[in-house]
Amino acid sequence: MLNVSDAKKKVLAHLPGSRIEKYVVYKNLFVFQVITSDPQEGHMDPFYSVDRTTGKFEGFPFMLPEHFGPVSELFSKFPNESRPTEN
Repeated sequence: MLNVSDAKKKVLAHLPGSRIEKYVVYKNLFVFQVITSDPQEGHMDPFYSVDRTTGKFEGFPFMLPEHFGPVSELFSKFPNESRPTEN
């Protein structure tokens, strides 16, 4: 099973120049709130996930009704990673 440190490395490898704001564990995923360096993207859709079993990285559909409530609650309950993550 992937640990959070390895998951962070995977996020930053896929999104160079980005900064991880926060993360939570949701189901079998690490869900990251990421601020990218892409001026076109900015703060739009800043959520990405890494599967804890497979290590698969992908965008996370935060706004889907089945995810929005539970993930919002986790982010508010566990406000971690408020500082930049080193590359």
